[in-house]
Amino acid sequence: MTLDDRGRRAAQNLRQAVDEAPLLLMEQGIPGGRIPGRQSRLLSFAGAFAAVVLLVGVTLVQVDLFSPDRGTPTTSDTFPVNTVTTEAVTSTTEAPATTVTVPPTQPPGTTPTTEARDDVPPALTITYPENGAEVNEESLRFEGTTEPGAVVAAGPYAAKVSDDGRWSIVLLLNPGGNLASFTSTDAAGNVTEASVSVTYSAPAPPKEEPPEVAFTAHNKWGSCSESPPYDEYYGTGKPGTRVNIVSAYGSGSTTVAGSGEWYVKAFFAEAPPGKTFEVKAKDEFGNKVYFEFTSLVEK
Repeated sequence: MTLDDRGRRAAQNLRQAVDEAPLLLMEQGIPGGRIPGRQSRLLSFAGAFAAVVLLVGVTLVQVDLFSPDRGTPTTSDTFPVNTVTTEAVTSTTEAPATTVTVPPTQPPGTTPTTEARDDVPPALTITYPENGAEVNEESLRFEGTTEPGAVVAAGPYAAKVSDDGRWSIVLLLNPGGNLASFTSTDAAGNVTEASVSVTYSAPAPPKEEPPEVAFTAHNKWGSCSESPPYDEYYGTGKPGTRVNIVSAYGSGSTTVAGSGEWYVKAFFAEAPPGKTFEVKAKDEFGNKVYFEFTSLVEK
C-alpha cells in the first residue's frame, strides 16, 4: 500500500471515529443518568481526539517499517577494487555530479612497465688485425664484435654485422702507416669509437728488364792533330753494360744508358805522330767492332 493510500485510509478512520464517538460514550453508560449536553459533547470530542492520535501513531509506525529508505542487508561478497572518500563541502549551490576515474592498481611484486632510457654506449672491439700489425696486402679485412643490432661503420662505409654482433669490412690501405677508425651506433643513438694502427709494406715494383739492343759502335774522326790526340766513339748496347775502347796507345770506357745508347771520348797520348793503329770497341758480352786511328800531331 502506498503512502497516499495510507493517508486516505487514516482520514477516513478519523471521520468515522468522530461520527461514532457520541454513540460510544452513550453505550458505555454513566451512573447517575444522562450526561448533560455540554459535557456529552466534551467527552465525545476527547474520545475522538484519542482515536485520531492512536491512528496517526499506528500509521507512522507502518510508514517507518515499510519505508524504502531503510537499508537492506546484502549477502554479496563482491567489493569495489577502490573506495574513494571525499570530504563534504558546505555550499549553498548544488554542484553537478562528478565522475572519478581511478587508475588500475599495480599488482604487488610486479615491476613497473615504464622502460628506462638507454644511455649506455654499445661495446665495440677490433679482433683483427692487432694494433701495430704489419701487413703486405693492400686489401685487408677488419673484424670485431659489437652489441647485437648496432651499426658499425668506417667513415662513410658500413660494415656487415651478424645477428650475434660480429662485424667485418674490407678496406684498402696506403703504403706505410694507416689508422683505421670505426664507430658503433646502437638503436638509442649511443656511439662508441675504436681504432687500430696498421702498417702496409708495399712490395717493391718489379725490376724492368732492359730491352734487347744489339751492340753497335762508331767513331767520329779517325784522326786528330790536337795534342793529345783523341777520337769520339758512340753506339748502342744493352742498358747498364760496360763498353771499353782499347788500343796500344790509349783507351776509354763508359756505361750504356737506359735508352740503350753510349758515348765515350778516348785519348791516345802515346801514339807516334803519323802512325795509324788499331782501335777496338767491345762490350762485356764479347761483342767487338774495330777501327783505325792516325795521330797527326807534329813532332
